[in-house]
Amino acid sequence: PEDFAAMTDEEKHRIGAVEGRLGDGFINGGQLSGIVNSIPSVQKLFEDMVEGALLIYKSKLEEFEKISMKK
Repeated sequence: PEDFAAMTDEEKHRIGAVEGRLGDGFINGGQLSGIVNSIPSVQKLFEDMVEGALLIYKSKLEEFEKISMKK
């Protein structure tokens, strides 16, 4: 449409993305779609998240234990 430039100008972007007024502006979408390389099941996603959290927890616990032993 002829008013495409007006609808997509930076001010409209600021209004939507920064102020959160989506009815008056817009936000970008799709920037990350190019780096998505898998779509796991919800079960697999949660299993991976828990596994990652446990690894972080164990690592931090080891750090804490080392610090505690120095005292």
